[in-house]
Amino acid sequence: MSSKRYLTRRQITAQQTTEVENEMKVEVRRSLRRLRSRPRSEERRTTIRNTAERQTKREQTTRKKRKRNDDDDVDDEEEDNEIPVSKRPITQLHSNKRLVKPQEKHSKEEKTSNVNSSSESESDSDSDSEVDDGISEYEKIRISNMKENAAFLLNSGFSEAKDLFMKSVIDKKPKIARPRPKPRKEVLPLRQRSQRLQNKDPDGAQTITFSEPVVESMPRKPSGKLNIRDNLDDDLNKEEFLERLQTVTKSETSQTIPQETQSLIPALKRMNLKDVVKTIPNRVFSLAIHPSEDNILVAAGDKWGQIGLLNFDESDRSKHIVDSYETHIRPVNCLRFTMDRLYSCSYDGSLRSCDLKTAVSDELYRTSDDDEERCISFDFYDQQTTVIVALSDGQIVGVDRRAPADGNRAEFSYQLHDRVIKSISVHPVDTHYISTCTNNGIVSLWDLRKINKKKPKSIENLMHVKSLNSVGFSPVTGNKLVTVSMDDRIRVFNTTVLSHVSQQPQTIIKHDCHVGRWLTGFRASWHPASDDVFVMGSMNRPREIVLYSSHTGEILHRYRDSELASVNSLNVFHPTRNILIGGNSSGRIHVFT
Repeated sequence: MSSKRYLTRRQITAQQTTEVENEMKVEVRRSLRRLRSRPRSEERRTTIRNTAERQTKREQTTRKKRKRNDDDDVDDEEEDNEIPVSKRPITQLHSNKRLVKPQEKHSKEEKTSNVNSSSESESDSDSDSEVDDGISEYEKIRISNMKENAAFLLNSGFSEAKDLFMKSVIDKKPKIARPRPKPRKEVLPLRQRSQRLQNKDPDGAQTITFSEPVVESMPRKPSGKLNIRDNLDDDLNKEEFLERLQTVTKSETSQTIPQETQSLIPALKRMNLKDVVKTIPNRVFSLAIHPSEDNILVAAGDKWGQIGLLNFDESDRSKHIVDSYETHIRPVNCLRFTMDRLYSCSYDGSLRSCDLKTAVSDELYRTSDDDEERCISFDFYDQQTTVIVALSDGQIVGVDRRAPADGNRAEFSYQLHDRVIKSISVHPVDTHYISTCTNNGIVSLWDLRKINKKKPKSIENLMHVKSLNSVGFSPVTGNKLVTVSMDDRIRVFNTTVLSHVSQQPQTIIKHDCHVGRWLTGFRASWHPASDDVFVMGSMNRPREIVLYSSHTGEILHRYRDSELASVNSLNVFHPTRNILIGGNSSGRIHVFT
């Protein structure tokens, strides 16, 4: 007969009680570690107090359950002895998650016919002994040890000591951190200002201070004609200078004849610095050279409206004649010569034409006194009978130079851009095509015959990365367009077909164009007799003027000299002779012949 034997309820309860007590010990240790490591705030102390109370209640509940189970186990043992072993329920221990089963000693089949009376009596006696014992001797020893340990912990007063410790920790008041007193700053005596800041020399004498004129306090020149004779600075050479101007207008001139690059470049490389002449008091903003073949007449516009004229004598330095006159109050940004006139436009919003024979300056165009529009650049249009002026608000204005000079008359005006136009250039062959550039990196090509006044639309836009300084068609055929951008690049575009200009430049040249605040921005200047050569200033040391090839982008020549000690931002070629003029930020003119 088969029989199964299991642990009693008392044995299982004792084992579970021991495990609960062990878990409580671990939890107490963790609580102590957290108390030592974390800062104790008021909220934290409340949490610890509640945790201690819950643990005390849990221990009391455990004791009550243990006493109740002990009473029940006595009754259960008596009932278990009466229940057959095979019908008892299977119990799973909580500690090791497995069934604790004694060894089963029985046979699968009962042979009623071959069973002796002696074997039946032996099996009955064995089953009775197993029911009485329940478990093996090893399990009995282990369970008795656990009971003794549990009884020792209960009698040792560990839980009471824990409660006292928790109360002492909770009742202990935290230390309040007192702010440290701030150290007093030492008050130092006032430091005496240096003599340089007091405008004094090392000996203590007061020095003279110079200040630039305030633009707001300078009124615009009166509208109408201005006599240059009254504005010339040099009274001693005044008459001689005016006679020299009349001589220049009567000298012979010839049209610019295109030259082949192979013969032009060697002649340009042979030019050397002839002389350096101080022409205007301030920075050069514009530069022009008269087309006369017999005399070298150079005009330079400065920052405060002065226009300087240099009559350069190639044979003797002492015979140079320099004089200047003032017809503007703001920077003169563009100058152009015809045979008998000098045209100038300024940031003060005026366009003027100076007659070199009579020494009288006429005002061709003038912006409104209420507006802050500036005249930035201009170029000749329609066989030099009309001047196209670019304004700072994005407009272009056409002025007929043959009309009576009333200062406000304009043939046409178009709002091409929504920002300042930095430069304008007219196609040398098809003069109804113009190009403009702005400070947002756009070069636009326009056809003046098809511009809608309300909504003007360009025929092509060439995009650049940064602001532009200048734009210009090649002077002979207009098949090339050179641009100078603040991304340190010079670009040459193929403009043979203006309606389909490629966005990809024909030539890209790397050139440092960041001149700073106190220098005039670089502008590329074509040679009047070639579409393959242009010149530009440079920031390199030693100081130089660079001659570029528009076809390949290579440097053809570098103009250097010991007297060329500054940056020449603006440079122009003579229309018919191999003469190069450069101007710097101090008003000096460099002449290469």
